[in-house]
Amino acid sequence: MKEYKNIDDLLKTSLSCDKLPSTDLNESLKFKIENKAKEERGISIWWLPMIVSIAIGMFTFVGVRMFVSRLLIQNILLTLCFIAVFFNIIMTFIGLKYFELKKGAKIII
Repeated sequence: MKEYKNIDDLLKTSLSCDKLPSTDLNESLKFKIENKAKEERGISIWWLPMIVSIAIGMFTFVGVRMFVSRLLIQNILLTLCFIAVFFNIIMTFIGLKYFELKKGAKIII
């Protein structure tokens, strides 16, 4: 085995490549890179389920306040509205952290 006195010579030798890649490999790599770039160009809509849930909860809150006259039933329904909105927000953040919701919920341009 050839001994190297300089680390630069050792690196040049170890990183040098004698064979060039085939054109098929180059074409397939170009295709994969272009597809990946297309996937990354989308608009993320991860926040949309949370906003829709909050809006539905607010409309339900207003409806309960307007149409339910009994105070006990009104308070129970309003509490359920707040709980539902709260847990939908929590589920959105769980989706962000554990299930890559930002990558999955995307509109590709």
